[in-house]
Amino acid sequence: MRELAAGALFAGVVTVMIFLPESKRPWAALAGAALALAAGLVEPSRLPEHLNLDVLGLIAGACVISAYLTESGLMDELAQRSLRWSKGDLRRLTWSLAMVSGVVSLFIENVTTLIMLAPMVFSVARALKVDAVPMLLAAAFASNLGGAALLVGDPQSALAAGYFNLDFGDFLFHAGKPSIFWMVLTALIASTTAFTYTFVKGKFNLPSESKEKRSIRDKKLAYVSLTALAIKILLLALRKQLGIGLSLPAFIGASIILLYTRDVKFAIKSIEWKLLAFLAGMFVLVGALQDSGTMRLVAESFTKLASCDYYKLTALIVAASVAVSAVVDNVPYLMAMFPIISKISSHCGIYYFKLLLALLIGATLGGNITYFGSSTNITAVHLLEEEGYSVRFRDFLKYGAYYTAWALGSALALYYALWR
Repeated sequence: MRELAAGALFAGVVTVMIFLPESKRPWAALAGAALALAAGLVEPSRLPEHLNLDVLGLIAGACVISAYLTESGLMDELAQRSLRWSKGDLRRLTWSLAMVSGVVSLFIENVTTLIMLAPMVFSVARALKVDAVPMLLAAAFASNLGGAALLVGDPQSALAAGYFNLDFGDFLFHAGKPSIFWMVLTALIASTTAFTYTFVKGKFNLPSESKEKRSIRDKKLAYVSLTALAIKILLLALRKQLGIGLSLPAFIGASIILLYTRDVKFAIKSIEWKLLAFLAGMFVLVGALQDSGTMRLVAESFTKLASCDYYKLTALIVAASVAVSAVVDNVPYLMAMFPIISKISSHCGIYYFKLLLALLIGATLGGNITYFGSSTNITAVHLLEEEGYSVRFRDFLKYGAYYTAWALGSALALYYALWR
C-alpha cells in the first residue's frame, strides 16, 4: 500500500508540474514533500540523508560563478567572434552560435546562455529578412546537450555525481574508457551540423564595425571568474583524493570571486533559490519512493521485461528516458531512476556505470523533441513569440525530432562501441 501511495504522489506532483509555469514548480515540489512527510512515506530519521545538501551547495556555488562569468561580458565576446568567423554565411553563423551555446552551457546555466545569444540571432534575421526560428532553436537544442556533459554543467550532472559518488574526471573517462562528455560532444557536433545544413541557408553582409568590436566589459572580472572556475574544476577532479565533498570546491570558487568583487548582494541574488527549493522538494519525494519500496518494484519490472540482458535493458532505459524527457523535466525523472539503476545493477550483475550512461544519454539527449521537457526550449519559444514569430507545436516537433534523431544516433553508436 505504501508503495502505491508513494508512486501515486510522485506521479501526481510531476503531472501537475507539466501544466504549471516554471516559476511555480518549486511550490509543487515542496507541497509534495510536505504531503510525503505528513503521510509517513518518508522515514524522519533519513530526511537529512535524502536532503543532499552537498549537491545543493555545489549548485549554489556554480550559480555564483556562472553569474560573474556572464557579468564580465565573456558571452558577448564569444558571440561577436562567431559573427566574425561566419564571414557572412548564415549557415556557418548558426552552426557557430549553436556550438558556442553548447560549449558555454558546460559552465553557464542554459537559459542564461540562450538569452545572451538571442539578440544577435534576431538582429541578423531582421537584417536578412529570414526565419529566426531554426537559428534560435539550434542554439537552444545545443545548450540542452552541452549542459549534461560535465559535472560543472546542469543540475542533472551534479545529481548523478552526488548519488554515485563521481568526480569531475568520471565525466571524461571512467574505468579507462571515454565517458558521457565524449558522447555528448559527438552528438553536439553531429546533430548541430546536420540541423544547420538542412534548415538554414543564406548570406549576409558582415557589419564593418564587428571586425574590431570587443564585448568583454570587465577583463579583470573575466580573468578572476575563469580562474575561480579552473580551481573549482581542479578540486572537483581531485575530490576523492582530497576527501572533500561536491560543495566545497564550488564555495571556494565563489569565494575567490567575492574576495575580488566584495559584492555579496549580487552573489546572493545570482543563486537560483527556486531551483534549490525545487530540488529539495524532489529529494524528499524520491526519498519517499525509496523508503516505501516503490523503487524496488520498478526495478523488478525493468528486469522482468529485459531478462537482465544488457542490450535489452539499456535499450529499454534509453527508450523510456527519451519518452519521459520529451514531455517532463528530466530532473525528477533522473532522481527517481538513480536508485532503480543501482538495484538493476545489483540484481543483474551489470556494472552500474554502463546503465547510468544509457540513462543520461536518453534523458538529456532526448529532451529536445518537444518544448515541454526543457526550460531552455520553453524560453526559446517565448523569445521567438515576443519577436513576432509563430512557433506551432508541429513545427517545433519537426525540428526537435530531427535534431534528437541525429544526437541519439551518434551518441548511442559511440556508447555501444565503447561499453559493450
